[in-house]
Amino acid sequence: MDRPPDILGADPRPAYFPVGNAAEIGLEPPDDRGGIGVRTWIRALAGMQKEALVVNGATGRSWRLVSDEGPYLAGHDRAPCPLCTFITGMVSGYMSEITSLAKVRGLDIDDIELTLSNHYSMEGSALQGTMLGGAMSPELEVDIAANADSATLKPWWKKRWSPPR
Repeated sequence: MDRPPDILGADPRPAYFPVGNAAEIGLEPPDDRGGIGVRTWIRALAGMQKEALVVNGATGRSWRLVSDEGPYLAGHDRAPCPLCTFITGMVSGYMSEITSLAKVRGLDIDDIELTLSNHYSMEGSALQGTMLGGAMSPELEVDIAANADSATLKPWWKKRWSPPR
Protein backbone atom coordinates (compact mmCIF):
# COMPACT_ATOMS: atom_id res chain seq x y z
CA MET A 1 0.00 0.00 0.00
CA ASP A 2 1.39 3.40 -1.00
CA ARG A 3 1.84 6.05 1.63
CA PRO A 4 -0.19 9.25 1.21
CA PRO A 5 1.53 12.54 0.32
CA ASP A 6 3.89 14.09 2.89
CA ILE A 7 2.19 17.46 3.42
CA LEU A 8 4.19 18.29 6.56
CA GLY A 9 7.51 17.48 4.89
CA ALA A 10 6.87 20.15 2.28
CA ASP A 11 5.71 22.74 4.85
CA PRO A 12 8.56 25.13 5.80
CA ARG A 13 6.81 26.22 9.01
CA PRO A 14 7.68 24.66 12.39
CA ALA A 15 5.42 21.95 13.79
CA TYR A 16 4.33 24.22 16.66
CA PHE A 17 3.97 27.97 16.76
CA PRO A 18 1.71 30.67 18.22
CA VAL A 19 -1.11 31.84 15.98
CA GLY A 20 -1.88 35.54 16.26
CA ASN A 21 -5.00 35.71 14.11
CA ALA A 22 -7.13 32.71 15.14
CA ALA A 23 -10.13 34.98 15.76
CA GLU A 24 -10.12 35.93 12.07
CA ILE A 25 -11.18 32.39 11.19
CA GLY A 26 -13.72 32.23 14.05
CA LEU A 27 -11.60 30.40 16.63
CA GLU A 28 -12.55 32.28 19.79
CA PRO A 29 -11.66 31.31 23.38
CA PRO A 30 -14.44 29.44 25.16
CA ASP A 31 -16.47 31.02 27.96
CA ASP A 32 -15.05 30.75 31.49
CA ARG A 33 -16.83 27.87 33.23
CA GLY A 34 -14.59 27.59 36.28
CA GLY A 35 -11.54 25.94 34.74
CA ILE A 36 -9.10 26.39 31.90
CA GLY A 37 -11.17 25.78 28.81
CA VAL A 38 -9.71 25.21 25.38
CA ARG A 39 -11.28 25.26 21.94
CA THR A 40 -9.74 23.27 19.13
CA TRP A 41 -10.14 23.02 15.38
CA ILE A 42 -8.57 19.96 13.81
CA ARG A 43 -8.24 18.90 10.19
CA ALA A 44 -6.72 15.95 8.39
CA LEU A 45 -3.94 16.94 5.99
CA ALA A 46 -3.13 13.62 4.32
CA GLY A 47 -3.00 10.07 5.63
CA MET A 48 -2.03 10.18 9.30
CA GLN A 49 -0.94 13.84 9.27
CA LYS A 50 -3.22 16.20 11.21
CA GLU A 51 -3.19 19.89 12.06
CA ALA A 52 -4.84 21.51 15.10
CA LEU A 53 -5.40 25.10 16.12
CA VAL A 54 -5.92 25.42 19.87
CA VAL A 55 -7.00 28.51 21.80
CA ASN A 56 -6.57 28.72 25.58
CA GLY A 57 -9.59 30.20 27.35
CA ALA A 58 -7.53 31.52 30.27
CA THR A 59 -4.96 33.40 28.20
CA GLY A 60 -6.65 33.82 24.81
CA ARG A 61 -3.43 32.60 23.14
CA SER A 62 -3.67 30.27 20.17
CA TRP A 63 -1.22 27.66 18.91
CA ARG A 64 -0.83 25.51 15.84
CA LEU A 65 0.10 21.88 16.52
CA VAL A 66 0.59 19.03 14.08
CA SER A 67 0.86 15.27 14.42
CA ASP A 68 1.93 12.35 12.29
CA GLU A 69 2.49 8.66 12.76
CA GLY A 70 5.55 6.65 11.84
CA PRO A 71 5.92 4.12 9.03
CA TYR A 72 4.16 1.48 11.17
CA LEU A 73 0.89 3.31 10.30
CA ALA A 74 1.98 4.49 6.84
CA GLY A 75 2.91 7.91 8.21
CA HIS A 76 6.03 9.97 7.54
CA ASP A 77 7.09 10.56 11.18
CA ARG A 78 7.27 14.36 10.61
CA ALA A 79 5.75 15.27 14.00
CA PRO A 80 4.94 13.61 17.32
CA CYS A 81 2.19 11.02 17.17
CA PRO A 82 -1.19 12.10 18.59
CA LEU A 83 -0.69 10.01 21.74
CA CYS A 84 2.48 11.97 22.56
CA THR A 85 0.57 15.23 22.40
CA PHE A 86 -2.28 13.73 24.45
CA ILE A 87 0.10 12.50 27.17
CA THR A 88 1.82 15.90 27.34
CA GLY A 89 -1.61 17.46 27.83
CA MET A 90 -2.41 15.00 30.63
CA VAL A 91 0.79 15.86 32.52
CA SER A 92 0.20 19.58 31.99
CA GLY A 93 -3.34 19.23 33.31
CA TYR A 94 -2.18 17.36 36.41
CA MET A 95 0.54 19.95 37.08
CA SER A 96 -1.93 22.80 36.70
CA GLU A 97 -4.38 21.20 39.13
CA ILE A 98 -1.72 20.37 41.73
CA THR A 99 -0.19 23.86 41.68
CA SER A 100 -3.65 25.50 41.79
CA LEU A 101 -4.73 23.41 44.78
CA ALA A 102 -1.44 24.10 46.56
CA LYS A 103 -2.04 27.82 46.13
CA VAL A 104 -5.59 27.55 47.50
CA ARG A 105 -4.31 25.57 50.51
CA GLY A 106 -1.41 27.95 51.15
CA LEU A 107 1.30 25.42 50.34
CA ASP A 108 4.54 26.65 48.79
CA ILE A 109 5.95 24.07 46.39
CA ASP A 110 9.75 24.10 46.43
CA ASP A 111 10.20 21.33 43.85
CA ILE A 112 7.87 19.01 41.98
CA GLU A 113 8.32 16.26 39.43
CA LEU A 114 5.50 14.33 37.75
CA THR A 115 6.04 11.02 35.99
CA LEU A 116 3.12 9.69 33.99
CA SER A 117 3.28 6.07 32.82
CA ASN A 118 0.91 5.11 30.03
CA HIS A 119 0.86 1.76 28.29
CA TYR A 120 -0.84 1.36 24.92
CA SER A 121 -1.03 -1.56 22.53
CA MET A 122 -2.04 -2.02 18.91
CA GLU A 123 -2.60 -5.02 16.68
CA GLY A 124 -3.67 -5.11 13.07
CA SER A 125 -3.85 -2.27 10.58
CA ALA A 126 -5.66 1.07 10.82
CA LEU A 127 -5.44 1.40 7.04
CA GLN A 128 -7.04 -2.02 6.49
CA GLY A 129 -9.64 -1.53 9.22
CA THR A 130 -8.36 -4.41 11.35
CA MET A 131 -6.67 -2.44 14.11
CA LEU A 132 -7.45 -3.18 17.75
CA GLY A 133 -6.04 -0.82 20.32
CA GLY A 134 -5.75 -1.17 24.05
CA ALA A 135 -4.73 0.93 27.01
CA MET A 136 -3.83 0.27 30.62
CA SER A 137 -4.83 2.72 33.33
CA PRO A 138 -2.31 5.56 33.52
CA GLU A 139 -0.16 5.80 36.63
CA LEU A 140 0.95 9.17 37.99
CA GLU A 141 3.96 9.41 40.30
CA VAL A 142 4.39 12.70 42.15
CA ASP A 143 7.68 13.69 43.79
CA ILE A 144 7.01 16.93 45.64
CA ALA A 145 8.78 19.11 48.20
CA ALA A 146 6.64 21.74 49.89
CA ASN A 147 6.22 23.59 53.17
CA ALA A 148 4.28 20.75 54.80
CA ASP A 149 5.26 17.59 56.63
CA SER A 150 5.08 14.30 54.73
CA ALA A 151 2.01 13.14 56.68
CA THR A 152 0.10 16.19 55.45
CA LEU A 153 1.50 16.25 51.94
CA LYS A 154 1.47 12.60 50.87
CA PRO A 155 -2.23 11.95 51.51
CA TRP A 156 -3.04 15.29 49.89
CA TRP A 157 -1.63 14.44 46.46
CA LYS A 158 -2.23 10.68 46.57
CA LYS A 159 -5.95 10.97 47.28
CA ARG A 160 -6.52 13.87 44.92
CA TRP A 161 -4.25 13.27 41.95
CA SER A 162 -4.04 9.57 41.21
CA PRO A 163 -5.69 9.02 37.83
CA PRO A 164 -9.04 7.22 38.00
CA ARG A 165 -8.94 3.46 37.57
